Amino acid sequence: MPPLVHYDVILCDLRLPELDGQDFYHLLKNDSPDLQRRVIFLTGDILNPMSIEFLEQHNLLWLPKPCSGAQVREMIQQALRNAL
Repeated sequence: MPPLVHYDVILCDLRLPELDGQDFYHLLKNDSPDLQRRVIFLTGDILNPMSIEFLEQHNLLWLPKPCSGAQVREMIQQALRNAL
């Protein structure tokens, strides 16, 4: 049996080539619901209403690209607080 892996935070782009961020989130929600509050989405697709609707509908943490290291660190701290 492979060792159990623990993730403090998952940074995920909303637009991915084979499995997009929305599909990834739904798989994670079904398979590892404890991790869903630890996901932070990054996206350059903020003009797409469907992307924003998905993020808001699920009350997800996200950052627009490009973003600064300080913004990423702040969002990671928020994700860690949410996971408690």
